[in-house]
Amino acid sequence: MGDKPMLAFLNTTFQTCLIPGTSAQESGLKVSAEKQRDETILFYRVDCNDGRKCLNMSGEGKKICDYLVFYTKNEDSGEILCFLELKGGGEEDAIKQILSTYDGMLTLLKLKFTGKQYSSTIEHLVCKACICLHGQTPTGNQRAKEALFKRFGRGNVRIKYGIRHYKLLADFLRER
Repeated sequence: MGDKPMLAFLNTTFQTCLIPGTSAQESGLKVSAEKQRDETILFYRVDCNDGRKCLNMSGEGKKICDYLVFYTKNEDSGEILCFLELKGGGEEDAIKQILSTYDGMLTLLKLKFTGKQYSSTIEHLVCKACICLHGQTPTGNQRAKEALFKRFGRGNVRIKYGIRHYKLLADFLRER
């Protein structure tokens, strides 16, 4: 496995947030990612006391997404960090949670790494956002969606409506 600075950072900083396996459940929704032999997929639960502490987002009323999902092909230098929110409804709130966590992660990375170290850490990092809603149809605030697209890029955002189990997260993570 090549140099994976984001993986090393997550494994030390978010060690207590790592959950076993490649699936997560929240709000009556389940997301799973089937891992191939040459891949690493890790789920970190961050919407909890440990996760908030790790992200320096412990303050009252701070919005935070449910999970960070890390993906890499073992022989590739590319790393993907997906901000995952599972919600019964409330697309606009889910978007705010993702954006707030993304900003918190960037702040944390800038504090942890400086100069060339920061550049090399994010050089091969692609950030993605995935929101799964089981109780809402696609009628959310377009301005909020555009903020998400602007931050992550249109191709790096998935919003899934009316589902209980999203089994294709790994396919989304593999897309470049």
